[in-house]
Amino acid sequence: MTSCNLTDDSVDGGFGSDIGSGDDAVSAVVAPSSWKLQSPSEGSMSTDNQPVISATGLSSDLNSLKVDVYFDSSCSSSVGSAVVAGGGFTVNNITLVDNAVARGTKRVYGTYTDQKDQVSECTDLGVEYYYLPETQLLYEDPTEVIYDLTGSKIYYIERGGVQIVSVDLATDIKNIVSGRERGTGAAMSGPTGIQLSPDGESLYVIDALTDALFRIDIGTGDRTVLSSATVGSGTNFAIGYGVAVNSAETVAYVCDISLDAVLAVDLATGNRTILSDASNGTGTSFAAPYDVTINSLGTKLYVADVNEDVIFEVDVVTGNRTIVSSSSKGTGTNFLLPSRVIISPDDTTLYVTDNLAMNPNNVFEVDVATGNRRVVTSGSVGTGDTIVELGSVDLHPDGTTLIVTDKGAEKIYSVSLATGNRTTLYQSSLSTGFTFESILGITVNSAETYAYVSDGDRDALVQVDLSNGNKTIIASDSVGTGPSLANTTQLGMMPSQTQVVVQDNLGTSLTLIDLATGNRSVISDGSTGTGTSFSRIRDFSISSDGTKIYVIDSTLRALLEVDVSTGNRTVLSNSSTGTGTNFASPTGITTNRAQTKAYVTDRGNLAVVHEVDLSTGDRTVLATGLTASPYVVFTSNPSLSASEEDVFGWNSSFSSVFKLTISDGTIESFAAYSGQGEGVYFSNVSQSTMNTSGTAMYVSDTSLGAVVKLDIATTNRIIISQ
Repeated sequence: MTSCNLTDDSVDGGFGSDIGSGDDAVSAVVAPSSWKLQSPSEGSMSTDNQPVISATGLSSDLNSLKVDVYFDSSCSSSVGSAVVAGGGFTVNNITLVDNAVARGTKRVYGTYTDQKDQVSECTDLGVEYYYLPETQLLYEDPTEVIYDLTGSKIYYIERGGVQIVSVDLATDIKNIVSGRERGTGAAMSGPTGIQLSPDGESLYVIDALTDALFRIDIGTGDRTVLSSATVGSGTNFAIGYGVAVNSAETVAYVCDISLDAVLAVDLATGNRTILSDASNGTGTSFAAPYDVTINSLGTKLYVADVNEDVIFEVDVVTGNRTIVSSSSKGTGTNFLLPSRVIISPDDTTLYVTDNLAMNPNNVFEVDVATGNRRVVTSGSVGTGDTIVELGSVDLHPDGTTLIVTDKGAEKIYSVSLATGNRTTLYQSSLSTGFTFESILGITVNSAETYAYVSDGDRDALVQVDLSNGNKTIIASDSVGTGPSLANTTQLGMMPSQTQVVVQDNLGTSLTLIDLATGNRSVISDGSTGTGTSFSRIRDFSISSDGTKIYVIDSTLRALLEVDVSTGNRTVLSNSSTGTGTNFASPTGITTNRAQTKAYVTDRGNLAVVHEVDLSTGDRTVLATGLTASPYVVFTSNPSLSASEEDVFGWNSSFSSVFKLTISDGTIESFAAYSGQGEGVYFSNVSQSTMNTSGTAMYVSDTSLGAVVKLDIATTNRIIISQ
C-alpha cells in the first residue's frame, strides 16, 4: 500500500486533486463541499456515541473510493467507513464505547482509498465534538425543565453540575448546552429559573447565587449577563427564582423570594424596576414569590407564592395583585406549597407543582377564570414511579402532556393530562439500585473492587461496585444488628478488608461494621473504653496493623489514640501534650505507614497543616494560608502519596485538591482548579480516600450526590456512581 499527498487545501475539510501517482493515480478535483459532522452538531458536548460524518457535491471522480474516518491525527485506527457514490457519502457505522475512557474531544480525520489500495494522506477535516459518555453526565438535582418550540426536546437545569442540559426525546441523546465546560462568558453558580426565547434560539436564566439574569445562546453555550449588580441600574436581585419574558423580548420579569417582589428588567439596558411588592401595586402582598409565567398578550403575570399558598395575577402596568386561586378562591384540593407555574397557550389554564417533600406532591390544573383546582397527578392520582419531591412543570405544545421534574427522586416525568399517568423519561443511567440521598463518608478496599459509602438520610452503609457503580445496602436499621448508623460522616477500612470503622452518633463514637453481616459493635465511646471521651470526631486514621485508630477531635482540639481491642483513649497531642503551634480547629488526619508521623489539617490558624510526631505529640507547621496562594489552602481530608513525600488535601473554598510537598512546604493546586484535568467539577467533598498504590483518590461529594474517582497522574475525574 502506498501513500499519496493531498495537494490542495483551498476548501476547508476537502481533499486535494491528486490521489496516488503515475499510472495508478486516481484523478480527483477538490471537493466542492467539506466533510461535515452531520450529527451531533459541530462543537457540541454530547452523549451521542454514534456520530455521523457525511459529504455531498463531491466530484464524480471520487465515486467508488473508500472513505475512512479516524479520531487520531495519524489515522492509525479507522472508526468508520463508507464508499463514495453519486458524489457523496455518509459514514454512519461509528460506535463509541459508553465509558469514561472514551470521554473527550473527537476531532475528525479522514482518508480516501482507491481500488488499488492507494491511500491519501491523513487529513484533518476541521470538525469536532466533545463526547460525553452517558455514564459521565452528572445528574444531580434536576430543577427547572422546559420544552422546545416543537416539544421534541427539553432543556433542564442540572443544579449539581451548574449546567443546562438538552434531551432529544426521540433519541435520548443529551447535550450540555452551557456550563463550566461549555460556553464563554460569566459563569453561572446557582441557576434557578429558565425560559426559552420566542425564536427557540436562546435561553433566559436567572441565577440566585450570582444574582444575575443571563441569556444563553443554545448553539454555542455562550452566556451574556443581561442584568446584575454591575449591569443595569435599579434594585439589585437578592434571590431571584422564576423568570418570564414577553413575546417581544423587551422585558423580563423575575420573582425574588428575598425581596418579596416581582422585578421588571429592561432587556436592552438591564435596568431593574420593582413592578409589584408591598409598596408597589395593590392587593395582598407577596410572602415568597417563587415562580412567574406570562400570558400570550404580555399583559398579565401569574405568580406562585410558596408562603401564601396562592397563585396571584399581576398587572404588568400597575403591579396590582389579584388572587386567582387559593384556599378561599376556587374549589378543589388546596395548595400546600405551590412553587412552579406555567400557563397554557390559550391563557385559560395554569399548571402548578406543589413541592412539599411528602405526599401528596400534587400537580394541579387551575382554571384561570374561576380558580378551581384539579389534581392532574400525585401520589394517589395516576400510575408510574412514586413522586418524592416535585420541581417544575411545563406544558407540551400539543396540550396533552406535561413535563415534570422530581428533585427528590432525580427523575423527569412525562404526565398525561387525561389520566395523570407518569412515564419516567430520564433518570441517572449510571448504576442500578437507588439514588444516593445524602452521600457522606467513603472508603475503598485494597483490591479496588468495592467502595463503601455512608448515606446520611438512610442511616446506612452502602457497598458500591467500582466496575459498574451498582449500589447495595449492607448495613442499616434493617440490615445487621447493633447501633443505628446515624451521621456517619467518616469511614475507614480495616486491614483485614472485612470490616469498616465509622465515626458515628454525631462524632462521639467509633463503630465497627462487619461487611459480611452488617452487624455493628462499638469500638470506643463514652461507655466503652477509658480515657478522655470524644466530643466531636472529625476524622481518623487506622494503623497498618489495625490495632490503633488515630482520631482528630475538633472540639477537644486534640489528637487521640484508640486501642481497638479495649476502646481505651489516650491523648497524644493537644495544648498540654507536645510542643509547637496548638490545634485551633483540626479537621482531618492521615498517618504514614510506620505510624511515626501524622499530618493534620487545621481549618483554624489560617489553614495550617501540622506534622505531628506520634511518639511525643510535638507539632510542626508545614504550611499555612499566609505562605501559600490561594490564601486558604488545606481545610480537610488529607491523604499521603504512595511515596509519602506529598500530602493531598482539600480546599473547601475552591472545591479543589492541593498538593503539599512535605520536604519544603511547597503547595500547588492540583485538580479542578484553574481548569486542570477533565471531568465533573467537585462541589462539596465530604470525604476522600487514596488507593493503596497512590494512583487514584476516591471522593464522596455531597452536592454532586456521587462517588468520583480522581486520577492522580492526569487529574481527570470519573463518576463511578451517583
